[in-house]
Amino acid sequence: MGIDKPTSCSGSSKRDKKIVRYYLSPPPIRLVLESQLFNWLKYQNEAGLPSNCYVICYHGNPVKFSKEKREKLEQDIGGKIRYAYFYNKTLLIILQTILLGCQLWWKEHRRADKIIFQSRIPQVAFGFLLISFLPKVRVIYDARAAFPEAKRAKPPKGLLKRVNNSIRLGLQAYSEIMLFRKAHAVFAVSHRIKEFFAKEFKDCDRDRVYVIPGVADSKQFNYQPESGTDSRRKHGLENRIVITYAGGLRERWQIPEKNFQLFKTLYSLDDSYFFQVLSRDVELAEKMAQKFGLPDNSYDIRSVPHDEVNAYLNQADIALLLRDDDPTNHQASPTKFAEYALTGLPTIITKWIFDYAEITRKLDLGYVLDNLDFSDDNTIVIHKWILSCVKEPETRRATKERINKLAMKYLNKELFVELMRDVIISDEPVQTLTSWF
Repeated sequence: MGIDKPTSCSGSSKRDKKIVRYYLSPPPIRLVLESQLFNWLKYQNEAGLPSNCYVICYHGNPVKFSKEKREKLEQDIGGKIRYAYFYNKTLLIILQTILLGCQLWWKEHRRADKIIFQSRIPQVAFGFLLISFLPKVRVIYDARAAFPEAKRAKPPKGLLKRVNNSIRLGLQAYSEIMLFRKAHAVFAVSHRIKEFFAKEFKDCDRDRVYVIPGVADSKQFNYQPESGTDSRRKHGLENRIVITYAGGLRERWQIPEKNFQLFKTLYSLDDSYFFQVLSRDVELAEKMAQKFGLPDNSYDIRSVPHDEVNAYLNQADIALLLRDDDPTNHQASPTKFAEYALTGLPTIITKWIFDYAEITRKLDLGYVLDNLDFSDDNTIVIHKWILSCVKEPETRRATKERINKLAMKYLNKELFVELMRDVIISDEPVQTLTSWF
């Protein structure tokens, strides 16, 4: 199948309907919530689809936005942000969602032609699904591989904990299964997760599952050759090969040891390598650097505000996105890959991020690792590939320009906003004219 842009078609007459949308969001405990969720809602608001948002606050740990952040996000999404105080128990989450949904339906059903309830939390979306019999209610689920994760998870020790865990994972899995079967629409984060459910459950309505990958905002992430060159000069990196990693380090699937191990083996071949780590987990990164015996002049670790990451990525040469062989990773679509590509960075990626490994091979966006064995022989091959990308300034610039152009064509968030808008507006499945790739 050839690679082409995602496009869609739907009747324009449907756009005159009065649509009210509520998005029930996870707590704001991770930076990805802003880039993966609120930035999407901002784009949709600019396309004429404002949203109201309820942010879950769990009793006992009520994490909230600052007043200034909340006001800015409300302006971005074109609606109000309120807090929903939930007990963090799976069955209670479902019941509390039902109550909230009924209250919002009663408030809106007289004046709205359609009431959209949307969430990326399977138990929440399932709670909305249970009230979808109410007139005008539609449910959209943002699928992010929760069910495969539930299948993979190891049971905890202790009989009571195992029973509670089995109930929790069972409800989570059942919720996601029913959403793929019955929701008005599902926005799947990858082709692999769509195929997973289509294969596992033959009655899954494929026509209502739309692939919306982890693409990035080209207004925030873009290639800036002049500022990148100036920044390298400012930080004394003109003659260094800058490898960058941007993101958290505390999650098991982020395999931080492998990122530092790969850099250490590359540095042992050529001491012109420099490791730029952009992470909130500064203390953990420093411990990793010490564990692998990295010289002080071989790395820089810092926590950078989200709106400043682009500048640091532009001074780098190569990016790392390593994941291990895990069902969750198979169906993931990390936004970080698109951010790297939009800034022109070739990415070293493991083959187990299936969708992005495939597009990396097809479009020559980086180097796909078949394993995480960083022995000398394997690392020499990677080293030679890196040199082919960055050995000469002209080569480095040409590589970044080419990758940036491809990312603008295939990994830019703007490309998918029209499809999402048509899906939200339409009462019937929207025909997608082309595949993502």
